[in-house]
Amino acid sequence: MDKVRARLAGQHLGPADQPGIVDKVRARLAGQHLGPADQPGIVDKVRARLAGQHLGPADQPGIVDKVRARLAGQHLGPADQPGIVDKVRATDPSPIIAGMSQQSEDKEERTDERLEVQRLVAAPASAIFAVLSDPQGHVDIDSSGMLMDATGEPVGALGDRFVVHMDREALGDLPMGEYDVEVVIERFDRDREIAWSTIGTIRPPIGHVYGYRLEPAHDSPGNGSRTLVTSYYDWSTAREEWKAVFPVISEQHLKGTLGILARTVVRRLRAA
Repeated sequence: MDKVRARLAGQHLGPADQPGIVDKVRARLAGQHLGPADQPGIVDKVRARLAGQHLGPADQPGIVDKVRARLAGQHLGPADQPGIVDKVRATDPSPIIAGMSQQSEDKEERTDERLEVQRLVAAPASAIFAVLSDPQGHVDIDSSGMLMDATGEPVGALGDRFVVHMDREALGDLPMGEYDVEVVIERFDRDREIAWSTIGTIRPPIGHVYGYRLEPAHDSPGNGSRTLVTSYYDWSTAREEWKAVFPVISEQHLKGTLGILARTVVRRLRAA
């Protein structure tokens, strides 16, 4: 606690912010209850959720830096917007914190526990589904830069699995480096819907789901075969103690992936 307080006290966060933040960190570390929105303690949440593992003394300053940067209004990337800011806002209604949270909300139209984006793709659903059911297709369309490679065969049924080789360096939010996640197919309706959960370094798994729905586009003649693709990211089934960290992937990332999906499908059709 002294280390956290010392680091925060040594940085300029503005006259209105610095004492309040230090007091809150001290109160949370001491186990004080600050209201319904502040039950588990943000320090423990940050430590456990951001890293997904036990953090030693060398790792703790990194978390403090992220808290400080968020409170100071610095942008650390799409994956770093809502979580801690929303937590702090719940117990600190200062204009600075409220403004940061509102900025994040304005950028993402979402339900509390789900993001959805859509795009028309100039290809039949079967061609799109072929990419989405192929482990290498997941790597090809990734807009986050984290998916390096994949191992496994194209999936064909509920419960099928494959492994994706990840590198967190692309997001730059956590010092996780390279790691693997196992993709588990949770929904499989050929040419209509596919969804999956992931099993990574955190056990038991967190429980969030990624997925796509495909619907024929009933538009004007002459446009050829087009498909309305909906990409969704749902953490309503995630373990309750992890929900505050979502969304890790932003709406912008989902839209980017849809754009790359459209390009990838069209190129594959031309090459066939």
